[in-house]
Amino acid sequence: MKIFNPRTPVVLVLFFFFSCVLVSEFSFCSGASLKKYNIDTSKISVSGLSSGAFFAVQYHVAFSSKLMGCGVVAGGPYYCAEGNLLRAEETCAYIGGVQIDPLIKQAQVYAANGDIDALSNLGQSRVYLYSGTRDLVVATSVVKAAQSWYEYFIPTSHVSTEYSIVSEHCQPTTDYGNKCTYLGEPYINDCDYDAAGITLQWIYSNTLKNPTTPSGNASNILTFSQDLYTPSGTASTISMNTQGYLYVPTACHSNTTKCLLHISFHGCEQTTADIGSDWYTKTGSFSLSLSLSPSLSPSLS
Repeated sequence: MKIFNPRTPVVLVLFFFFSCVLVSEFSFCSGASLKKYNIDTSKISVSGLSSGAFFAVQYHVAFSSKLMGCGVVAGGPYYCAEGNLLRAEETCAYIGGVQIDPLIKQAQVYAANGDIDALSNLGQSRVYLYSGTRDLVVATSVVKAAQSWYEYFIPTSHVSTEYSIVSEHCQPTTDYGNKCTYLGEPYINDCDYDAAGITLQWIYSNTLKNPTTPSGNASNILTFSQDLYTPSGTASTISMNTQGYLYVPTACHSNTTKCLLHISFHGCEQTTADIGSDWYTKTGSFSLSLSLSPSLSPSLS
């Protein structure tokens, strides 16, 4: 069984999300209870933690013509698993030893066949990568392999890294979560380091306004039905929850303000069933960026 496709069903559904997004005034298509927002469609970015970081990389490369950057926290390079589940769980995780040459070549084949966007689009992207020195789940060498993969296509001046913080496998924050060296749910650790904010500032060249409150305004968190964006009308058929989440900064409620859009993918054991609302309320630094958080459900398929 082939377990990899350059445009997997979930990725295609997210592309459908953005086909509704990529207009002068953002909307989640007819039938959704969300208003339109004034989005700068040239400044959309993506990031994730762990499996969400791997997913963010896959999405960034597959649809590079639509995205300007990617944040990778404890994630690896494009096509890392090479269609092999054991490789995904070992070589691309705690063991390491990823060789990027075949991954680059396969990406080039996919691009030549039109299965993914032209790799030349990546040349203008900005990428941020993070790995904690005590990460026992995804080895730092795997994240560095992602760095090397990206630097084959992207100028090194567009790539920023952080490999010196003494942290476990987690989304680092300034003041929320477990101790920085703790391994376990919610995989959000207090490391006196704002990974989300630093990622966004890097991708957007330090042009964002700092939030007045680190956790943002809870009243600005909106939910939407993910069922509306799946071909079957049932998100669970592709391991997605029925609800997704969108953070809309106060300034973006008015169409007079042109806003950015950032998509954030959670990791394993970070679904709402696992950790409640922590992923989309405790890990972000909000400014003039709408933050979309698609929500997945656990699956072994």
